[in-house]
Amino acid sequence: MRKILLMLTAFLMGASLAFAQERPVSGKVTSNKDGSTLPGVNVVIKGTTNGTFTDAEGKYSLSAPAGSTLIISFIGFESQEIAIGERSIVDAQLASDTKQLAEVVVTALGIEKSPRELGFGVTGVKSEDLTNARETNILNALQGKVTGMFINQSSGNLGGSSKVVIRGVTSLSGRNNPLWIVDGIPINNEQDVSGSRIQGGRDFANGASVINPDDVASMTVLKGAAASALYGSRAAAGVILVTTKRGKASGTGGPTVTVNSTVRFDNLFRVPDYQNEYSQGSLGKYDSSSFNNWGAKIAGQIVTESITGNKVPLRAYPNNYKDFYRQGKTVIN
Repeated sequence: MRKILLMLTAFLMGASLAFAQERPVSGKVTSNKDGSTLPGVNVVIKGTTNGTFTDAEGKYSLSAPAGSTLIISFIGFESQEIAIGERSIVDAQLASDTKQLAEVVVTALGIEKSPRELGFGVTGVKSEDLTNARETNILNALQGKVTGMFINQSSGNLGGSSKVVIRGVTSLSGRNNPLWIVDGIPINNEQDVSGSRIQGGRDFANGASVINPDDVASMTVLKGAAASALYGSRAAAGVILVTTKRGKASGTGGPTVTVNSTVRFDNLFRVPDYQNEYSQGSLGKYDSSSFNNWGAKIAGQIVTESITGNKVPLRAYPNNYKDFYRQGKTVIN
């Protein structure tokens, strides 16, 4: 029993001594390029799992043993190892690392992370992928580029709306559209359609179609509840984050201009089959104001138009609707 008590006492003394050797260390992390503070920087004691992150002002504080080394890392910047020594204030300046920027995705609240550090499904789409095969609706440019995303175009018309569903239907109420966030601002991506018996249906596109693909720096698709939890119930069907381009130095010593042009041609693909044997009307009688096609059999007989009162020969016009169409041309510069 005495041996056990002696060992326990020695252990507690050693632990107290080790604890006494730790002291608070604080500092600020900035960029060596412009001196701006860097929030969210990872500060870890080398060889341990103890660490912290810098706050909004780039400051951090933690307890570290004397003589230990801090590992300071941040996505897009080169990591640094700094020996603490006997200091209590340790500041750091990080140099940007352009090689790592291509591996970064923008997660919730605009925080940049490496995909390997995330525990949820996320897919990043670069700006080049949106403009190689140019679409008038940016949603259609995501077709086949994101796993688990289903995109359905309402029509082949220019400016037509598109519906996107991530990982299948999540609600029976019909609201299965992901939440769109453009530079931190939510936008309405609901489809706006109307219908009329005379004029037919009209598709006014959806909100995301106003986003210019040339202005997009990157797009990130957050999948599942864990990825979109920070945006609340509106993000139950996923989130699509859009980060627009920022001004930056061209590296040539002067302004740089990029010009691109896309030409698209549209032709009538298919038309309904109409019967041209019987005229407008009902019960075998001609009526030019009727929406039915159960009138008299067309044989060239003279009839009176109910609207104008003119007498005209009754005949079919099989190409009347085709004459309204011509080849469409769209030029995007």
